Amino acid sequence: PDTNIIEALWDHLKRKLREHDPQLASLDELWAIVQEEWYRIDRAVIDKLYASLPNWVAALKRAKGGHTEY
Repeated sequence: PDTNIIEALWDHLKRKLREHDPQLASLDELWAIVQEEWYRIDRAVIDKLYASLPNWVAALKRAKGGHTEY
């Protein structure tokens, strides 16, 4: 992906949030679901993102800080 690991993690969280009922009763309910899904993020997701860092940095260096295909 052409994103950093933080953006990839937020994308993961957004996908999980979309699985919930779109008709939330309040902002408090939304916040509770965000927190619930944040703490449910599997360690394997974090490990995979962390493991991708060397390849992502190498691609970024090849692109001299520009757009990457990684």
